[in-house]
Amino acid sequence: MLFPRNYALRNSALLVRYISTQQTRNTMIFQHLYQPERTPDGCPQRRPDEKQEFQKLEIVEEESTRNTSPTLKVILMCTIEGLGEKYDVVEVTRAKARLHLIPPRKAIYASPFDIEYYGKMRKSNEEEVPTIRVPLELVKTARALMEKVIPLHMSMDIPWTINKTVIKAPLMKLGLEMSEECIYLPKETVSGPDLSLEARLYRFYVVVDRQYIVPVLGRILHGSKGKQSHNLNPKTKKMPTDEDLKSFGLRREHPVYLNEPFGEEFDVIKHMEDQNFETSKKI
Repeated sequence: MLFPRNYALRNSALLVRYISTQQTRNTMIFQHLYQPERTPDGCPQRRPDEKQEFQKLEIVEEESTRNTSPTLKVILMCTIEGLGEKYDVVEVTRAKARLHLIPPRKAIYASPFDIEYYGKMRKSNEEEVPTIRVPLELVKTARALMEKVIPLHMSMDIPWTINKTVIKAPLMKLGLEMSEECIYLPKETVSGPDLSLEARLYRFYVVVDRQYIVPVLGRILHGSKGKQSHNLNPKTKKMPTDEDLKSFGLRREHPVYLNEPFGEEFDVIKHMEDQNFETSKKI
């Protein structure tokens, strides 16, 4: 396609009218039909309208004439659950990229330059601080365990001691089925009935695949069975604050993912006690 001199100026009204009536996004790539000679160093650049040949352009590519993929490759600028880690190149729908990822700078277009640039940056970061990727299914399991306080209903009439069976029962009621081998309790034995333990927070751990240690909170609730079952302490859906945890000698903890599955001699309780959770990453 050839364009005579001042084509854009003489047809500007037509172009504006065309653009305003068309609601599609198109890209047209042009190149000079006659490539101007390179301007020698130190000389002023030649005017683009010096010769009529300089005004002649031809279409190299037009987006509307090629099959456009419904997806788009982007580079993630942060870790997004269910999508990928930082600096991953992922393929998403064009609508998701242009509406939800690119405007808030959660991702950028995966141009060849950026793929190479952020690929080198990612490799450099991994050499300095090795990144451990936790499988998404394990993250979801940990969140399900930590988003609520597990009610530990204990009897006011029968002596009891908190053990793995006592912990397993309320977890099953919440739809979290697991073997007792996955549950790890602190060394301190808690027995009752004892009203001084009422509403006390109790920390235990659930280990997934012998590699992902999840801290879980339970709350001791005494109950008595007569003609009618009732608890002495009403249920609460509020998660305990840091002050609440501190009052029971506890602290806020986050899941820990080990590089490889541990053996029988591994002490889960001691390992979690030695962790510095002030600098740990939250899920």
